[in-house]
Amino acid sequence: MCGGGHIIVLDGASSAGKSTLARSLQQVLDAPYWHVSQDHFWQMLPPKGTDQRNNLTPEGCLSGFHQAITGIAASGNNLIVDTGFLDKAWLVELVHLLTPYRVFFVAVYCSLDELKRRERQRGDRPEGYTQSQIDRVYHHGFYDMEIDTSTRTPEACALLLKEALSQATSPSAFQQMSTDT
Repeated sequence: MCGGGHIIVLDGASSAGKSTLARSLQQVLDAPYWHVSQDHFWQMLPPKGTDQRNNLTPEGCLSGFHQAITGIAASGNNLIVDTGFLDKAWLVELVHLLTPYRVFFVAVYCSLDELKRRERQRGDRPEGYTQSQIDRVYHHGFYDMEIDTSTRTPEACALLLKEALSQATSPSAFQQMSTDT
């Protein structure tokens, strides 16, 4: 294992509760953790419809996001990574990049009805965006933990995850996937 920080990867569809869970985790974990969000990374791009944005590929942007995660961890920082693996290749890339680190991989989900309700409440996603992700997320590997954000408060989910971290065994899901891919 590398001398870098501990990494918690939250994987889930849009509006599943990853960002809310990440903020709650920051409150309950004993050590400081950075919240590194794929959504925040996308917000660094030029505005939609501009020539600069049209020349960028999702693969290139996500690869940059994955490299940034590695760089922050290499500096010894603990991370909560908030992402959604819509393509197995994206997961494989991150698994290989994070092989030297301690990674705890968590599926964050809730019922489809709740996803739709949250999507409407957010108002920053096109209708149906969340539902279109359901068949593409959660099917690429296995997890160290799965958490349903529709059955518990964000704080209760964070405490449950904190407890699971204290009981984590090796090899982790990421370690196992790194030998399979």
